[in-house]
Amino acid sequence: MDDSVLKTTQTGTHEINSTEAITSAVGNTKIDFLGRRLLVREEQVHLTGLEFAVLELLVERRSTVVTKRMFLDRLYAGKDEPEAKIIDVFICKLRRKLKGSVADLSIETVWGRGYVVDEHS
Repeated sequence: MDDSVLKTTQTGTHEINSTEAITSAVGNTKIDFLGRRLLVREEQVHLTGLEFAVLELLVERRSTVVTKRMFLDRLYAGKDEPEAKIIDVFICKLRRKLKGSVADLSIETVWGRGYVVDEHS
């Protein structure tokens, strides 16, 4: 029997191995990839589908700077792709929601390169 699980994202369905993490926790912050939910102190923080996709990519590539090109490729896959500035809007909204919910997770700017998740507890 195949141990894979299908994970649906904004841009389609991806197969992940069941041994891969389907949640990620940092202090009081939990990201449920299958349920597509962000929980801070066990309370759900409302995210749009695209906001969740941005956060998901940042957490998946936790130790890597994520460029705007990487976000655009994940979110839009070359279809009706907006200007790269839209990523700044998503990051701004996510930062506001993370800060407002007192999450142990923040998004930092790496000037001229992109964004990275910062974990603090």
